[in-house]
Amino acid sequence: MQIVLPPELEQLVQHQIMSGNYQTAIDVIWAGVRLLERQSQQDADSAPSFGDLDDHLNFVQLTEAEMIQQSLEVLANYQQDAIPHDQVEAWIKSLDCPPASSANRSQLVETSKFCRSSEIPSAQSLSHIIQFLRIL
Repeated sequence: MQIVLPPELEQLVQHQIMSGNYQTAIDVIWAGVRLLERQSQQDADSAPSFGDLDDHLNFVQLTEAEMIQQSLEVLANYQQDAIPHDQVEAWIKSLDCPPASSANRSQLVETSKFCRSSEIPSAQSLSHIIQFLRIL
């Protein structure tokens, strides 16, 4: 394989040889390739991994497919165990506190609809619920 370097890289190689760091141009190229390989390995090692904690709180790496399966199971449990909207509304009405304004009540009614929905609540819905609870 023959490699033609641009003038600025050729000057860098010559500088490394003249400074005594390397004896030949191939030594400089080899060092660069090894450095690139090391950097690629470090990048791969630091890439985020999917995992879970075992019973002893040790990290256990999972494949992406296993993590997706776990997420789907959690979502299914959430949907199955979600509190129905009418129960949430009845609980709110039963609270012994000053009545919230009708605007706040309608806001809660809108945001609590996710309880019976098959969708994950949006950040905006959760934000509305938190704001409502702060009023109480």
